[in-house]
Amino acid sequence: AAVILVDARHGLREQSYRHTQLTALLGIKHLIFAVNKMDLVGWSRARFDEVSVEIRALADRLGVEAVVIPLCALDGGNVVDPAPETPWYTGPTLLGWLESMPLPSHEGVSGARLPIQWVVRPEVGSTETRWYAGPLTGGEFAVGDEVVALPSGRRSHVAAVEGSGAAARVQLTDELDIARGDLLAAAATPPSVISTIRATVCWMTDVPLGAGDRVLVKHTSRVVKAIVTDVHDRLDITTGIVDTEAHKLGLNDIGTISLKLASPLVVDDYAVNRSTGSFIAIDETTNSTVLAGMIRQG
Repeated sequence: AAVILVDARHGLREQSYRHTQLTALLGIKHLIFAVNKMDLVGWSRARFDEVSVEIRALADRLGVEAVVIPLCALDGGNVVDPAPETPWYTGPTLLGWLESMPLPSHEGVSGARLPIQWVVRPEVGSTETRWYAGPLTGGEFAVGDEVVALPSGRRSHVAAVEGSGAAARVQLTDELDIARGDLLAAAATPPSVISTIRATVCWMTDVPLGAGDRVLVKHTSRVVKAIVTDVHDRLDITTGIVDTEAHKLGLNDIGTISLKLASPLVVDDYAVNRSTGSFIAIDETTNSTVLAGMIRQG
Protein backbone atom coordinates (compact mmCIF):
# COMPACT_ATOMS: atom_id res chain seq x y z
CA ALA A 1 0.00 0.00 0.00
CA ALA A 2 0.97 3.64 -0.36
CA VAL A 3 -0.14 6.70 1.57
CA ILE A 4 -0.54 9.83 -0.57
CA LEU A 5 -0.67 13.06 1.44
CA VAL A 6 -3.05 15.72 0.11
CA ASP A 7 -3.50 19.26 1.49
CA ALA A 8 -7.23 19.83 2.01
CA ARG A 9 -6.83 23.50 1.03
CA HIS A 10 -5.28 22.81 -2.37
CA GLY A 11 -6.46 19.35 -3.44
CA LEU A 12 -4.40 17.35 -5.92
CA ARG A 13 -1.16 19.00 -7.05
CA GLU A 14 1.44 17.93 -9.62
CA GLN A 15 3.32 16.00 -6.93
CA SER A 16 0.10 14.16 -6.00
CA TYR A 17 -0.39 13.08 -9.61
CA ARG A 18 3.27 12.03 -9.90
CA HIS A 19 3.24 9.94 -6.73
CA THR A 20 -0.07 8.32 -7.63
CA GLN A 21 1.11 7.55 -11.17
CA LEU A 22 4.33 6.00 -9.85
CA THR A 23 2.54 3.80 -7.34
CA ALA A 24 0.16 2.60 -10.07
CA LEU A 25 3.11 1.80 -12.38
CA LEU A 26 4.71 -0.16 -9.55
CA GLY A 27 1.60 -2.31 -9.32
CA ILE A 28 0.56 -1.04 -5.87
CA LYS A 29 -3.21 -1.50 -5.84
CA HIS A 30 -4.13 -0.03 -2.45
CA LEU A 31 -3.76 3.74 -2.11
CA ILE A 32 -4.70 5.69 0.98
CA PHE A 33 -5.22 9.40 0.30
CA ALA A 34 -4.71 11.21 3.59
CA VAL A 35 -6.52 14.54 3.18
CA ASN A 36 -4.59 16.52 5.78
CA LYS A 37 -5.03 19.96 7.39
CA MET A 38 -8.79 19.57 7.61
CA ASP A 39 -8.65 21.94 10.59
CA LEU A 40 -7.59 24.73 8.22
CA VAL A 41 -10.78 24.33 6.18
CA GLY A 42 -12.97 24.16 9.28
CA TRP A 43 -13.39 20.38 8.98
CA SER A 44 -15.70 21.15 6.07
CA ARG A 45 -17.50 18.10 4.73
CA ALA A 46 -18.20 19.96 1.47
CA ARG A 47 -14.49 20.63 0.92
CA PHE A 48 -13.60 17.02 1.72
CA ASP A 49 -16.20 15.83 -0.79
CA GLU A 50 -14.73 18.12 -3.48
CA VAL A 51 -11.23 16.71 -2.94
CA SER A 52 -12.62 13.16 -2.84
CA VAL A 53 -14.20 13.61 -6.29
CA GLU A 54 -10.79 14.63 -7.70
CA ILE A 55 -9.10 11.66 -6.06
CA ARG A 56 -11.61 9.06 -7.17
CA ALA A 57 -11.49 10.31 -10.77
CA LEU A 58 -7.70 9.87 -10.75
CA ALA A 59 -7.90 6.44 -9.11
CA ASP A 60 -10.51 5.24 -11.62
CA ARG A 61 -8.32 6.40 -14.51
CA LEU A 62 -5.34 4.45 -13.17
CA GLY A 63 -7.31 1.37 -12.15
CA VAL A 64 -6.37 1.46 -8.46
CA GLU A 65 -8.41 1.32 -5.27
CA ALA A 66 -8.57 4.56 -3.28
CA VAL A 67 -9.36 5.00 0.41
CA VAL A 68 -9.87 8.69 1.28
CA ILE A 69 -9.50 9.77 4.90
CA PRO A 70 -10.00 13.31 6.32
CA LEU A 71 -7.45 14.02 9.03
CA CYS A 72 -5.42 16.55 10.96
CA ALA A 73 -1.87 15.45 11.66
CA LEU A 74 -1.37 18.36 14.05
CA ASP A 75 -3.74 17.03 16.72
CA GLY A 76 -4.06 13.44 15.45
CA GLY A 77 -7.68 13.58 14.35
CA ASN A 78 -8.52 10.41 12.36
CA VAL A 79 -4.87 9.36 12.45
CA VAL A 80 -5.20 6.92 15.38
CA ASP A 81 -8.54 7.82 16.97
CA PRO A 82 -11.72 9.15 15.30
CA ALA A 83 -11.92 12.94 15.15
CA PRO A 84 -14.94 14.38 17.01
CA GLU A 85 -15.09 17.08 14.30
CA THR A 86 -16.08 14.52 11.63
CA PRO A 87 -19.33 12.87 12.76
CA TRP A 88 -20.20 12.75 9.04
CA TYR A 89 -17.22 10.47 8.32
CA THR A 90 -17.82 6.79 9.12
CA GLY A 91 -14.72 5.26 7.54
CA PRO A 92 -11.56 3.99 9.24
CA THR A 93 -8.77 6.03 10.78
CA LEU A 94 -5.42 5.98 8.99
CA LEU A 95 -3.83 3.54 11.45
CA GLY A 96 -7.00 1.47 11.60
CA TRP A 97 -7.00 0.96 7.85
CA LEU A 98 -3.27 0.12 7.72
CA GLU A 99 -3.70 -2.47 10.48
CA SER A 100 -6.66 -4.16 8.78
CA MET A 101 -5.73 -3.86 5.10
CA PRO A 102 -5.72 -7.04 2.99
CA LEU A 103 -2.17 -8.29 2.60
CA PRO A 104 -1.10 -9.10 -0.98
CA SER A 105 1.01 -12.10 -1.90
CA HIS A 106 4.66 -11.34 -2.65
CA GLU A 107 5.32 -14.60 -4.44
CA GLY A 108 4.29 -13.40 -7.89
CA VAL A 109 3.17 -15.79 -10.61
CA SER A 110 6.49 -16.60 -12.24
CA GLY A 111 7.62 -19.70 -10.38
CA ALA A 112 10.71 -19.76 -8.14
CA ARG A 113 13.69 -17.53 -8.99
CA LEU A 114 17.08 -17.45 -7.24
CA PRO A 115 19.47 -14.76 -8.55
CA ILE A 116 22.91 -15.97 -7.46
CA GLN A 117 24.76 -13.52 -5.23
CA TRP A 118 27.28 -15.92 -3.73
CA VAL A 119 28.59 -19.41 -4.40
CA VAL A 120 29.48 -21.11 -1.10
CA ARG A 121 32.27 -23.53 -1.94
CA PRO A 122 33.18 -26.43 0.40
CA GLU A 123 36.52 -26.51 2.17
CA VAL A 124 39.37 -28.40 0.54
CA GLY A 125 38.97 -32.12 1.24
CA SER A 126 35.29 -31.79 2.16
CA THR A 127 32.73 -34.04 0.50
CA GLU A 128 29.99 -31.44 0.83
CA THR A 129 28.41 -30.03 -2.33
CA ARG A 130 28.61 -26.29 -3.03
CA TRP A 131 25.67 -24.03 -2.13
CA TYR A 132 24.17 -21.28 -4.30
CA ALA A 133 22.91 -18.32 -2.26
CA GLY A 134 20.74 -15.28 -2.95
CA PRO A 135 17.21 -13.85 -2.60
CA LEU A 136 14.44 -16.31 -3.44
CA THR A 137 11.49 -14.71 -5.24
CA GLY A 138 8.39 -15.81 -7.14
CA GLY A 139 7.83 -18.98 -5.13
CA GLU A 140 9.78 -21.66 -3.26
CA PHE A 141 12.11 -24.50 -4.19
CA ALA A 142 11.61 -27.98 -2.69
CA VAL A 143 13.90 -31.00 -2.67
CA GLY A 144 13.50 -32.87 -5.94
CA ASP A 145 12.34 -29.87 -7.99
CA GLU A 146 13.83 -29.63 -11.45
CA VAL A 147 15.66 -26.33 -11.99
CA VAL A 148 17.40 -24.63 -14.88
CA ALA A 149 20.55 -22.52 -14.54
CA LEU A 150 20.47 -19.44 -16.77
CA PRO A 151 21.84 -18.14 -19.05
CA SER A 152 23.64 -21.48 -19.65
CA GLY A 153 20.38 -23.48 -19.82
CA ARG A 154 21.82 -26.51 -17.96
CA ARG A 155 19.37 -28.46 -15.78
CA SER A 156 19.54 -30.24 -12.44
CA HIS A 157 17.40 -31.03 -9.39
CA VAL A 158 17.29 -29.52 -5.92
CA ALA A 159 19.16 -31.60 -3.34
CA ALA A 160 18.70 -29.31 -0.33
CA VAL A 161 17.25 -25.88 0.54
CA GLU A 162 17.95 -23.62 3.51
CA GLY A 163 16.28 -20.30 4.27
CA SER A 164 13.75 -18.40 2.17
CA GLY A 165 12.89 -14.91 1.03
CA ALA A 166 15.83 -12.48 1.01
CA ALA A 167 18.31 -15.07 2.29
CA ALA A 168 18.18 -18.57 0.83
CA ARG A 169 20.63 -21.14 -0.43
CA VAL A 170 20.25 -24.24 -2.57
CA GLN A 171 22.28 -27.39 -3.27
CA LEU A 172 21.88 -29.25 -6.56
CA THR A 173 22.28 -32.91 -7.44
CA ASP A 174 24.78 -31.99 -10.18
CA GLU A 175 27.92 -29.87 -10.15
CA LEU A 176 27.04 -27.02 -12.52
CA ASP A 177 29.26 -24.12 -13.50
CA ILE A 178 27.21 -21.35 -11.85
CA ALA A 179 28.58 -17.96 -10.78
CA ARG A 180 27.37 -14.66 -9.29
CA GLY A 181 25.00 -13.02 -11.77
CA ASP A 182 23.49 -16.31 -12.96
CA LEU A 183 19.98 -17.37 -11.98
CA LEU A 184 18.31 -20.62 -10.90
CA ALA A 185 14.68 -20.95 -11.95
CA ALA A 186 11.87 -23.47 -11.85
CA ALA A 187 12.43 -25.52 -15.01
CA ALA A 188 8.73 -25.64 -15.81
CA THR A 189 8.39 -21.83 -15.92
CA PRO A 190 11.76 -20.36 -16.94
CA PRO A 191 12.29 -16.63 -17.45
CA SER A 192 13.53 -15.15 -20.74
CA VAL A 193 17.17 -14.69 -21.69
CA ILE A 194 17.27 -11.47 -23.70
CA SER A 195 19.74 -8.97 -25.17
CA THR A 196 17.23 -6.13 -25.61
CA ILE A 197 14.88 -4.62 -23.04
CA ARG A 198 11.70 -2.61 -23.50
CA ALA A 199 10.81 -0.91 -20.23
CA THR A 200 8.77 1.77 -18.51
CA VAL A 201 11.29 4.03 -16.78
CA CYS A 202 11.60 7.07 -14.58
CA TRP A 203 14.56 9.28 -15.50
CA MET A 204 16.18 10.86 -12.43
CA THR A 205 18.83 13.35 -13.54
CA ASP A 206 18.98 16.81 -15.15
CA VAL A 207 20.69 15.73 -18.39
CA PRO A 208 17.96 14.47 -20.79
CA LEU A 209 17.93 10.82 -21.87
CA GLY A 210 17.90 10.04 -25.59
CA ALA A 211 18.80 7.41 -28.16
CA GLY A 212 22.53 6.66 -28.20
CA ASP A 213 23.09 7.29 -24.49
CA ARG A 214 25.09 4.65 -22.64
CA VAL A 215 24.44 3.37 -19.11
CA LEU A 216 25.20 0.44 -16.84
CA VAL A 217 22.15 -1.72 -16.17
CA LYS A 218 22.01 -3.37 -12.73
CA HIS A 219 19.52 -6.24 -12.74
CA THR A 220 19.32 -8.56 -9.72
CA SER A 221 22.99 -9.48 -9.06
CA ARG A 222 24.27 -8.71 -12.56
CA VAL A 223 25.62 -5.47 -14.09
CA VAL A 224 25.95 -5.06 -17.87
CA LYS A 225 26.69 -2.21 -20.26
CA ALA A 226 23.78 -0.97 -22.35
CA ILE A 227 22.89 1.63 -24.96
CA VAL A 228 19.53 3.34 -25.39
CA THR A 229 18.25 2.48 -28.86
CA ASP A 230 14.94 4.35 -28.70
CA VAL A 231 12.78 6.60 -26.53
CA HIS A 232 9.27 5.56 -27.56
CA ASP A 233 7.08 7.95 -25.55
CA ARG A 234 6.66 10.17 -22.50
CA LEU A 235 3.75 10.12 -20.07
CA ASP A 236 1.96 13.32 -19.03
CA ILE A 237 1.48 12.56 -15.35
CA THR A 238 -1.37 15.04 -14.90
CA THR A 239 -3.57 14.03 -17.82
CA GLY A 240 -2.38 10.43 -18.28
CA ILE A 241 -1.88 11.11 -22.01
CA VAL A 242 1.08 9.33 -23.66
CA ASP A 243 3.10 11.55 -26.02
CA THR A 244 4.40 9.24 -28.76
CA GLU A 245 6.24 12.13 -30.44
CA ALA A 246 8.61 12.58 -27.50
CA HIS A 247 12.18 11.38 -28.11
CA LYS A 248 13.81 12.63 -24.90
CA LEU A 249 13.12 12.15 -21.20
CA GLY A 250 13.89 15.00 -18.78
CA LEU A 251 14.26 15.06 -15.01
CA ASN A 252 11.51 12.97 -13.33
CA ASP A 253 9.90 12.13 -16.69
CA ILE A 254 8.23 8.73 -17.09
CA GLY A 255 8.30 7.02 -20.45
CA THR A 256 9.01 3.87 -22.47
CA ILE A 257 12.48 3.12 -23.85
CA SER A 258 14.41 0.27 -25.46
CA LEU A 259 17.92 -0.79 -24.43
CA LYS A 260 20.44 -3.00 -26.19
CA LEU A 261 22.58 -4.99 -23.75
CA ALA A 262 26.26 -5.87 -24.10
CA SER A 263 25.48 -9.33 -22.68
CA PRO A 264 22.15 -11.13 -22.03
CA LEU A 265 20.05 -10.78 -18.90
CA VAL A 266 17.59 -13.29 -17.43
CA VAL A 267 14.29 -11.45 -16.98
CA ASP A 268 10.55 -11.68 -16.42
CA ASP A 269 7.90 -9.12 -17.21
CA TYR A 270 7.41 -6.82 -14.20
CA ALA A 271 3.77 -7.92 -13.94
CA VAL A 272 4.97 -11.51 -13.44
CA ASN A 273 7.90 -10.97 -11.05
CA ARG A 274 8.85 -7.62 -9.54
CA SER A 275 12.39 -8.73 -8.70
CA THR A 276 13.48 -10.14 -12.07
CA GLY A 277 11.24 -7.61 -13.84
CA SER A 278 12.92 -4.46 -12.53
CA PHE A 279 16.32 -2.80 -12.83
CA ILE A 280 18.21 0.42 -12.28
CA ALA A 281 20.65 2.22 -14.57
CA ILE A 282 23.91 3.74 -13.39
CA ASP A 283 25.90 6.56 -14.99
CA GLU A 284 29.24 5.10 -16.10
CA THR A 285 31.11 8.32 -15.23
CA THR A 286 29.60 9.43 -11.92
CA ASN A 287 28.41 6.02 -10.67
CA SER A 288 25.10 7.63 -9.66
CA THR A 289 21.71 5.98 -10.18
CA VAL A 290 19.97 7.78 -13.05
CA LEU A 291 17.02 5.54 -13.91
CA ALA A 292 14.59 3.04 -12.44
CA GLY A 293 12.88 0.68 -14.86
CA MET A 294 10.16 -1.95 -15.09
CA ILE A 295 10.52 -4.49 -17.88
CA ARG A 296 7.50 -4.72 -20.19
CA GLN A 297 8.26 -7.67 -22.44
CA GLY A 298 4.58 -8.04 -23.24
